Amino acid sequence: MRDAILLFAGAALAWLFQLVYERSRDSHRSKRGADVVEAELHGTHFSPVSFGGFSAHAFDELFAEIADLLPRDLAREVIGYHLRMKYLEEHLADPEKYGGPVHPAWIAAEKDRRDKLVGRLERYASQNEVLLAISRRER
Repeated sequence: MRDAILLFAGAALAWLFQLVYERSRDSHRSKRGADVVEAELHGTHFSPVSFGGFSAHAFDELFAEIADLLPRDLAREVIGYHLRMKYLEEHLADPEKYGGPVHPAWIAAEKDRRDKLVGRLERYASQNEVLLAISRRER
Protein backbone atom coordinates (compact mmCIF):
# COMPACT_ATOMS: atom_id res chain seq x y z
CA MET A 1 0.00 0.00 0.00
CA ARG A 2 2.82 2.36 0.94
CA ASP A 3 4.52 1.74 -2.42
CA ALA A 4 1.30 2.54 -4.30
CA ILE A 5 0.95 5.85 -2.44
CA LEU A 6 4.57 6.76 -3.12
CA LEU A 7 4.16 5.80 -6.78
CA PHE A 8 1.04 7.96 -7.06
CA ALA A 9 2.72 10.88 -5.25
CA GLY A 10 5.75 10.61 -7.56
CA ALA A 11 3.55 10.57 -10.66
CA ALA A 12 1.58 13.58 -9.39
CA LEU A 13 4.80 15.47 -8.66
CA ALA A 14 6.21 14.64 -12.10
CA TRP A 15 2.96 15.84 -13.72
CA LEU A 16 3.11 19.08 -11.71
CA PHE A 17 6.72 19.74 -12.73
CA GLN A 18 5.85 19.05 -16.36
CA LEU A 19 2.93 21.48 -16.15
CA VAL A 20 5.12 24.20 -14.62
CA TYR A 21 7.79 23.62 -17.26
CA GLU A 22 5.28 23.82 -20.13
CA ARG A 23 3.65 26.99 -18.76
CA SER A 24 7.08 28.57 -18.31
CA ARG A 25 8.12 27.62 -21.84
CA ASP A 26 4.86 28.95 -23.29
CA SER A 27 5.15 32.24 -21.42
CA HIS A 28 8.67 32.70 -22.76
CA ARG A 29 7.54 31.84 -26.30
CA SER A 30 4.57 34.21 -26.11
CA LYS A 31 6.84 37.08 -25.04
CA ARG A 32 9.22 36.33 -27.91
CA GLY A 33 6.30 36.09 -30.32
CA ALA A 34 5.10 39.53 -29.23
CA ASP A 35 8.66 40.83 -29.67
CA VAL A 36 8.85 39.44 -33.21
CA VAL A 37 5.49 40.90 -34.27
CA GLU A 38 6.39 44.23 -32.69
CA ALA A 39 9.76 44.27 -34.50
CA GLU A 40 8.01 43.51 -37.78
CA LEU A 41 5.66 46.45 -37.22
CA HIS A 42 8.52 48.76 -36.20
CA GLY A 43 10.26 47.90 -39.47
CA THR A 44 7.38 49.43 -41.42
CA HIS A 45 6.04 52.94 -41.80
CA PHE A 46 3.07 54.88 -43.11
CA SER A 47 2.99 57.62 -45.72
CA PRO A 48 0.42 58.69 -48.31
CA VAL A 49 1.83 56.19 -50.81
CA SER A 50 3.02 53.33 -48.60
CA PHE A 51 1.89 51.83 -45.35
CA GLY A 52 3.08 49.42 -42.70
CA GLY A 53 2.06 45.82 -42.40
CA PHE A 54 3.64 42.40 -42.18
CA SER A 55 5.25 40.76 -45.11
CA ALA A 56 3.12 37.83 -46.23
CA HIS A 57 6.03 35.47 -45.59
CA ALA A 58 6.57 36.70 -42.01
CA PHE A 59 2.87 36.53 -41.24
CA ASP A 60 2.50 33.03 -42.70
CA GLU A 61 5.45 31.84 -40.63
CA LEU A 62 4.08 33.40 -37.43
CA PHE A 63 0.36 32.69 -37.82
CA ALA A 64 0.26 29.45 -35.80
CA GLU A 65 2.45 30.94 -33.08
CA ILE A 66 0.34 34.09 -32.89
CA ALA A 67 -2.90 32.15 -32.67
CA ASP A 68 -1.54 29.69 -30.12
CA LEU A 69 0.54 31.82 -27.77
CA LEU A 70 -0.81 35.36 -27.64
CA PRO A 71 -3.97 36.18 -25.69
CA ARG A 72 -7.08 35.77 -27.84
CA ASP A 73 -7.89 39.50 -28.15
CA LEU A 74 -4.31 40.44 -28.99
CA ALA A 75 -3.99 37.60 -31.52
CA ARG A 76 -7.26 38.65 -33.17
CA GLU A 77 -6.05 42.24 -33.41
CA VAL A 78 -2.73 41.18 -34.99
CA ILE A 79 -4.44 38.88 -37.48
CA GLY A 80 -7.13 41.45 -38.30
CA TYR A 81 -4.51 44.15 -38.80
CA HIS A 82 -2.63 41.94 -41.27
CA LEU A 83 -5.78 41.19 -43.25
CA ARG A 84 -6.76 44.89 -43.39
CA MET A 85 -3.27 45.79 -44.62
CA LYS A 86 -3.45 43.08 -47.26
CA TYR A 87 -6.78 44.45 -48.48
CA LEU A 88 -5.44 48.02 -48.38
CA GLU A 89 -2.41 46.99 -50.43
CA GLU A 90 -4.64 45.40 -53.06
CA HIS A 91 -6.94 48.45 -53.05
CA LEU A 92 -4.00 50.83 -53.57
CA ALA A 93 -2.60 48.66 -56.38
CA ASP A 94 -5.91 48.54 -58.30
CA PRO A 95 -8.31 51.29 -57.12
CA GLU A 96 -10.72 50.77 -60.01
CA LYS A 97 -11.34 47.19 -58.94
CA TYR A 98 -12.53 48.50 -55.56
CA GLY A 99 -14.60 51.43 -56.80
CA GLY A 100 -12.08 54.25 -56.54
CA PRO A 101 -9.13 55.46 -54.53
CA VAL A 102 -8.63 54.79 -50.84
CA HIS A 103 -9.93 57.55 -48.61
CA PRO A 104 -7.05 59.21 -46.70
CA ALA A 105 -9.02 58.92 -43.45
CA TRP A 106 -8.89 55.14 -43.76
CA ILE A 107 -5.11 55.19 -44.05
CA ALA A 108 -4.91 57.54 -41.06
CA ALA A 109 -7.19 55.26 -39.02
CA GLU A 110 -5.05 52.24 -39.85
CA LYS A 111 -1.88 54.11 -38.87
CA ASP A 112 -3.49 54.91 -35.52
CA ARG A 113 -4.57 51.26 -35.15
CA ARG A 114 -1.00 50.15 -35.93
CA ASP A 115 0.45 52.50 -33.31
CA LYS A 116 -1.98 51.19 -30.67
CA LEU A 117 -1.18 47.60 -31.62
CA VAL A 118 2.56 48.26 -31.30
CA GLY A 119 1.93 49.69 -27.82
CA ARG A 120 -0.08 46.64 -26.78
CA LEU A 121 2.64 44.32 -28.07
CA GLU A 122 5.34 46.28 -26.24
CA ARG A 123 3.38 46.12 -22.96
CA TYR A 124 2.70 42.41 -23.39
CA ALA A 125 6.33 41.59 -24.21
CA SER A 126 7.52 43.50 -21.13
CA GLN A 127 5.34 41.52 -18.70
CA ASN A 128 6.88 39.29 -16.07
CA GLU A 129 7.29 35.70 -17.31
CA VAL A 130 6.12 34.25 -14.01
CA LEU A 131 2.84 36.16 -14.28
CA LEU A 132 2.50 35.08 -17.92
CA ALA A 133 3.06 31.46 -16.88
CA ILE A 134 0.12 31.80 -14.50
CA SER A 135 -2.08 33.59 -17.02
CA ARG A 136 -1.24 34.82 -20.52
CA ARG A 137 -3.75 37.67 -20.40
CA GLU A 138 -2.72 41.28 -21.00
CA ARG A 139 -2.19 43.38 -17.89
